[in-house]
Amino acid sequence: MPRMTQDLLMVGSIPLPTASDVFTTCSDMFGEHLPCVPDGEVGPRLVWVSYLYERFKSLPEVEFQPIPPEMRGDMDVRYNRVAAARGAVHADRADNHLVVSQGVKQVRLKDLGYSAAAIDSYAQFTKLRDEGAVPAHMRFQVAIPFTRGSFGNYFRNPDDYRIMEEAYEEVAKRELAEIIDAIPAKDLAIQWDVCSEILDVDGYWPWWPAGDRDEKIAMNSDLACRLDMDKLPGDAWLGYHICYGTMGGWPMLKPESVASSVALVNALVAKTPRQTDFVHIPAGRKAFDADYFAGLEELDIGDAKLYLGLIHDSEDGLDDFRRRLTAAKAHWSDFGLASVCGYGRCNPEELAHALSVHRDVMADVTKG
Repeated sequence: MPRMTQDLLMVGSIPLPTASDVFTTCSDMFGEHLPCVPDGEVGPRLVWVSYLYERFKSLPEVEFQPIPPEMRGDMDVRYNRVAAARGAVHADRADNHLVVSQGVKQVRLKDLGYSAAAIDSYAQFTKLRDEGAVPAHMRFQVAIPFTRGSFGNYFRNPDDYRIMEEAYEEVAKRELAEIIDAIPAKDLAIQWDVCSEILDVDGYWPWWPAGDRDEKIAMNSDLACRLDMDKLPGDAWLGYHICYGTMGGWPMLKPESVASSVALVNALVAKTPRQTDFVHIPAGRKAFDADYFAGLEELDIGDAKLYLGLIHDSEDGLDDFRRRLTAAKAHWSDFGLASVCGYGRCNPEELAHALSVHRDVMADVTKG
């Protein structure tokens, strides 16, 4: 039996001014349906791993080099379009990528900032919960980018990947230990954001290390063995959020079905050295055919709870959501619901509608 019983998952960024605003807004709108709540990745973390770019760029062992033509791809088109619409953000990325300097065998990152942010947000969370503004059952959810996704948008030399993996693993393990020390296990849910990795499985990145689909699933899931997840206390929750990215609009690569997500999730859960409590798999907006979800028949996640990303905030009514729900239930009857991704790249004025869709969906499924 899953340890998580509530049926709505917020999977990431929520562009409100403060973490307290995120906690109270989500609690007011649909708190009874949430097992845990993130802090919205507010402030500099809002646009996911763009937050980490400055840390990578400032490393003394890293330099800029022009992007070779064979290493350009759809990501560059999307990034330049977004940058043009929102003003120059990291303008130096337009024609350059990051490269570990020749001869360097090891890189060390001082910090990622995730543990410091989590500790600060948890203090706000507990204060609000003690005041009754956050439901007593709710846990605090900490989202952390998975290993290759943290740097794979910026480093395009495949030879650098082992060096950057080791650097990220070392600092991520330190920060995970700090989070474990500061937040009681009964209040904690850790979510690994597995976005760039599913894009790699489906062949999106022209510069990531080569391999066929099965080799890419193995390479990306092997990383689950190396992040000290076995040190996470048994009472804490652990999960994986699969996403096809929102740079320039979701998805960055249209999934033809849930098959790739299922294959990667199965491998991640199998290689995780402790219990996995939840997995999130997104679905396309036009996923109305039951065949789209046939891969769920192969899902092997033990007692973990499945959350399907069937909520699309671009829709005004619920008719299309109900069609996706019916199609998914043909292959997996008991699952929770979520959006396809977080909202870090949406305009703040669009957020009220997105959250209202979540509220309306939960009211509809609860009534039905």
